[in-house]
Amino acid sequence: MTHVFYAVSAGSAEPGHLLILDGDEGHHAVKVRRIETGEQIEIIDGLGARAAGTVQSVSKQACVMLVESIEHDAEVVPPLTVIQALTKKDRADQVIELLTEVGVDTIIPWRAQRSVMKEVPAKWARIVVESCKQSRQARFPDVHEVTETAQIVQGVRDQVTLGAQVLICHERATAPIAEAVRADATGYVIVIGPEGGLTDDEISALVDAGGQLVLMGPSVLRAATAGAVAASIVSAVSGRWVARG
Repeated sequence: MTHVFYAVSAGSAEPGHLLILDGDEGHHAVKVRRIETGEQIEIIDGLGARAAGTVQSVSKQACVMLVESIEHDAEVVPPLTVIQALTKKDRADQVIELLTEVGVDTIIPWRAQRSVMKEVPAKWARIVVESCKQSRQARFPDVHEVTETAQIVQGVRDQVTLGAQVLICHERATAPIAEAVRADATGYVIVIGPEGGLTDDEISALVDAGGQLVLMGPSVLRAATAGAVAASIVSAVSGRWVARG
């Protein structure tokens, strides 16, 4: 399998040009992946560009690729946002990793009433890069700053006004999420509560703003994995998941 690396410069590369992979990514390519001259690799820029080519030279901390082709991954529609209540610290990395790998466009960390962790770990940015490389995606998700409940509720109201469908995952809901997905929605917003669950006040505020309670299935999932499962269901049912091609 072709190895994927990240460099902002991939976005401005052209076929026939040389693209230098240095810094942390260059070190990773040379010391960890053991990239060799003549090997085929891809370099993404996080904004949709994907440069593919052949390694021309390798030094101690960098390698140089001859660009042979450039692709630009289109934005997937309708857009998908996950509002994820902050989880326990030991699960936080798993949240961002899974949401990125399943192709969520926007991730909004929410400081819910029962959230244990209160801030976003600084290493999330690096996890996004590694997860996109792993899942072979050229476009990084937009990860927001931690958001308070009042702003979350207003954001839900605004999205509903624009035609988006807001799906609040809850174990006491009766409508299966796979059956609730509307084909005419301009976008999808999934709300995931913390490990301790959503409070009655939070549920009322989100529903009053236009959100819909949905059930993912008979199993009660961890908050850290529920978002990725819900996003996968919505992506499959709505047609967001199509082969890149």
